[in-house]
Amino acid sequence: MKHSAQKPVNFEYHFMKQFLLFFIFAASFSGFAFVQQTDSWTAEELCAANTAKNITYMDSTERDIIMYCNLARMYPAKFSKLEVQNYIGSIEQPEQYKNSSNKRSLMTDLSHGKPTTALQPDSALEQMAGCFQLELAASGNTGHDRKHCTEDYMAENCSFGKSMAKDIVLQLLIDDGVASLGHRKNILNPVYTKLGVAFGDHKKYRKCCVMDFR
Repeated sequence: MKHSAQKPVNFEYHFMKQFLLFFIFAASFSGFAFVQQTDSWTAEELCAANTAKNITYMDSTERDIIMYCNLARMYPAKFSKLEVQNYIGSIEQPEQYKNSSNKRSLMTDLSHGKPTTALQPDSALEQMAGCFQLELAASGNTGHDRKHCTEDYMAENCSFGKSMAKDIVLQLLIDDGVASLGHRKNILNPVYTKLGVAFGDHKKYRKCCVMDFR
């Protein structure tokens, strides 16, 4: 009986094949990790945007409102992808922006927008915003007409009916029903460098937020 001769093992080829497979796997894993990292905020980005993190006269919602405003200002294209693209509404109105043309225009503005500086918390603006927030809370009114509070600011945003920081900022950035997009422009305007935020209850809409810029 004839036996076929066994081919000698090419150890060099076998080693190179195993090394190549390992390299492809490692590269694929690294690429996956990189994609994951770019699909979320880094600790450095969050820290840079969180300019009110050590401000004790603000509550956590007010501090987070400033952080979300700064994320949109400092990283507009990334903010569009991470925070706006899949956003359709708040807890209070889950599908408010499902078919919003203003949401689409916001994504366009952010995608083509230039990064600008972070807003810094300001105690004087905070007091002005706080005074007016209490006025609105007691009266149940909306708008910007003050009766007993000073107006030493350059621009003002008011949000009603939202209880979460992200929802408040996105409500103002999307600016549904506001032809001038004034709230969006205020948040993204590079001229403004300081911000005071007051968040609290409201007689009619449960919650309201006042943001004063300078």
